[in-house]
Amino acid sequence: MNPVYKHGDFVLAFHWQNRQYRLGDVVLLRHPKFGMLIKRISQLREDHVLLEGDNADSSISPARIGWQPEDRILGKVSLNLSNVPKRIKQPQQQNRVTVADNKNVPIK
Repeated sequence: MNPVYKHGDFVLAFHWQNRQYRLGDVVLLRHPKFGMLIKRISQLREDHVLLEGDNADSSISPARIGWQPEDRILGKVSLNLSNVPKRIKQPQQQNRVTVADNKNVPIK
Protein backbone atom coordinates (compact mmCIF):
# COMPACT_ATOMS: atom_id res chain seq x y z
CA MET A 1 0.00 0.00 0.00
CA ASN A 2 3.00 2.27 -0.53
CA PRO A 3 3.22 5.27 -0.49
CA VAL A 4 0.30 5.85 1.92
CA TYR A 5 1.08 2.96 4.28
CA LYS A 6 4.59 1.62 4.85
CA HIS A 7 5.88 -1.45 6.66
CA GLY A 8 5.88 -0.73 10.40
CA ASP A 9 3.27 2.06 10.31
CA PHE A 10 0.73 2.24 13.14
CA VAL A 11 -2.86 2.50 11.94
CA LEU A 12 -6.24 2.98 13.55
CA ALA A 13 -8.83 0.48 12.31
CA PHE A 14 -12.45 0.19 13.43
CA HIS A 15 -14.51 -2.98 13.49
CA TRP A 16 -18.28 -2.96 13.92
CA GLN A 17 -20.61 -5.92 14.11
CA ASN A 18 -22.62 -6.36 10.90
CA ARG A 19 -20.28 -3.97 9.05
CA GLN A 20 -20.96 -3.84 5.33
CA TYR A 21 -17.63 -3.43 3.53
CA ARG A 22 -17.58 -1.70 0.16
CA LEU A 23 -15.37 -1.70 -2.90
CA GLY A 24 -12.42 0.59 -2.30
CA ASP A 25 -12.41 0.28 1.51
CA VAL A 26 -8.90 -0.05 2.97
CA VAL A 27 -8.95 -2.81 5.57
CA LEU A 28 -6.66 -4.51 8.07
CA LEU A 29 -6.75 -8.27 7.60
CA ARG A 30 -5.11 -11.23 9.36
CA HIS A 31 -3.97 -13.56 6.56
CA PRO A 32 -3.03 -17.17 7.49
CA LYS A 33 0.13 -17.12 5.35
CA PHE A 34 1.16 -13.45 5.09
CA GLY A 35 0.16 -12.21 8.56
CA MET A 36 -1.24 -8.71 9.01
CA LEU A 37 -2.06 -6.96 5.74
CA ILE A 38 -3.39 -3.54 4.84
CA LYS A 39 -5.13 -3.82 1.47
CA ARG A 40 -7.93 -2.28 -0.55
CA ILE A 41 -11.08 -4.29 -1.34
CA SER A 42 -11.17 -4.81 -5.10
CA GLN A 43 -14.04 -7.32 -5.34
CA LEU A 44 -16.86 -8.59 -3.14
CA ARG A 45 -18.56 -11.98 -3.31
CA GLU A 46 -21.14 -13.02 -0.69
CA ASP A 47 -19.12 -12.93 2.55
CA HIS A 48 -15.66 -12.99 0.90
CA VAL A 49 -13.40 -10.22 -0.38
CA LEU A 50 -10.55 -9.98 -2.87
CA LEU A 51 -7.85 -7.54 -1.84
CA GLU A 52 -5.10 -5.70 -3.64
CA GLY A 53 -2.47 -3.12 -2.84
CA ASP A 54 -2.21 0.34 -4.35
CA ASN A 55 1.29 -0.30 -5.71
CA ALA A 56 1.21 -3.42 -7.90
CA ASP A 57 5.00 -3.43 -8.36
CA SER A 58 5.75 -3.96 -4.66
CA SER A 59 2.56 -5.61 -3.41
CA ILE A 60 1.49 -9.21 -2.92
CA SER A 61 -0.76 -10.02 -5.87
CA PRO A 62 -4.49 -10.59 -5.35
CA ALA A 63 -4.03 -14.09 -6.82
CA ARG A 64 -1.55 -14.98 -4.04
CA ILE A 65 -3.72 -13.45 -1.32
CA GLY A 66 -6.82 -15.20 -2.65
CA TRP A 67 -10.44 -14.70 -1.69
CA GLN A 68 -10.66 -14.07 2.04
CA PRO A 69 -13.66 -14.50 4.33
CA GLU A 70 -14.87 -11.21 5.78
CA ASP A 71 -14.41 -12.55 9.31
CA ARG A 72 -10.62 -12.24 8.83
CA ILE A 73 -11.01 -8.48 8.46
CA LEU A 74 -10.02 -6.82 11.71
CA GLY A 75 -11.42 -3.45 10.69
CA LYS A 76 -11.58 -0.60 8.23
CA VAL A 77 -8.44 1.54 8.34
CA SER A 78 -9.35 5.10 9.30
CA LEU A 79 -6.07 6.78 10.17
CA ASN A 80 -2.34 6.29 9.73
CA LEU A 81 -1.02 7.22 13.17
CA SER A 82 2.56 7.33 11.88
CA ASN A 83 1.66 10.57 10.08
CA VAL A 84 0.13 12.27 13.13
CA PRO A 85 2.41 14.94 14.62
CA LYS A 86 3.76 14.12 18.06
CA ARG A 87 2.22 16.82 20.24
CA ILE A 88 2.17 14.94 23.54
CA LYS A 89 4.54 16.50 26.04
CA GLN A 90 6.88 13.95 27.59
CA PRO A 91 6.70 13.72 31.41
CA GLN A 92 9.71 14.78 33.44
CA GLN A 93 12.17 12.08 34.46
CA GLN A 94 11.06 11.88 38.12
CA ASN A 95 7.49 11.05 37.08
CA ARG A 96 8.38 8.05 34.92
CA VAL A 97 8.06 4.49 36.11
CA THR A 98 9.67 1.30 34.91
CA VAL A 99 8.94 -2.38 35.37
CA ALA A 100 11.32 -4.34 37.58
CA ASP A 101 10.45 -7.90 38.57
CA ASN A 102 6.89 -7.32 37.32
CA LYS A 103 6.35 -4.42 39.74
CA ASN A 104 6.07 -0.73 38.93
CA VAL A 105 8.93 1.06 40.64
CA PRO A 106 9.56 4.83 40.49
CA ILE A 107 12.88 5.84 38.99
CA LYS A 108 15.02 7.69 41.53
